[in-house]
Amino acid sequence: MLLYAASPGFAGMVQLLNDNSGFVMAVLTGVYVVATWVIAAGARRANELAASGLRQAMLLEQQRNRPHVTFDFEEADRTVYAVVRNVGIAPAFNVSVELKPELDRTLDGRPAPLAILTENLRVLPQGREFVETASYGDFYREHRDTTFDAIVSYADSDQREYTARFSLPVSQTRGLVHHSSRSVPGELRRIRKEIERIGRS
Repeated sequence: MLLYAASPGFAGMVQLLNDNSGFVMAVLTGVYVVATWVIAAGARRANELAASGLRQAMLLEQQRNRPHVTFDFEEADRTVYAVVRNVGIAPAFNVSVELKPELDRTLDGRPAPLAILTENLRVLPQGREFVETASYGDFYREHRDTTFDAIVSYADSDQREYTARFSLPVSQTRGLVHHSSRSVPGELRRIRKEIERIGRS
C-alpha cells in the first residue's frame, strides 16, 4: 500500500498488466519462442561449421596420405624413357596410363607398344617408379609437332580412385625434359638382374 501511494505510476502499470495478463503472457511466450529459435539456429550453425571443419581436416589428411602418380619422359644417351612415378607417401594400386596419340615404337622392325599402355601395374609403392624405353631414335624430330596427353588412373589401399592428366608438348619440352643419369648399359644390367631374380622366385 505504501508502495502504491509513493509510486502511483507503478501502481497503474501493475494494474494494467493485471488487466491484460493474457496479452502479456502471449507476448512473453512469443519472445521466448523467438529467442529459443535463434539459439537453436545458432547451435545448428555452429554444429555445421564444426562438422565442415572436421570433414575438411579428414580430406586434407586423406590428400596428404594418398599416392600421387605422375607420367613424364626422361632422356639419357639419346634414349627417351616413359616414366611412371609414385611421388606420394602411400602405394598406388591398379595403375593404368592412357596416352594420346599412342606412341609408336618398333623393336626388330615389329610394332612394340609400350607395356604400360596395355597392362596395368598391380601396385606401385611410394617412392618407386616404372621405367620403359619409349624411343631409341630421334624422339624430338619424329614427334616435334606432337602433344602427348597422358591420363593416369590409380587407386589407394581403400579403393578410392584418382585420375591425373598430363599434357606434354614435345616442341615446348625439348629443353625441359629431364635428363636422367640412366644409361642404356646400366638399364640393360638392371633388367637382366630383374629377370634373373624373377626366374629364381
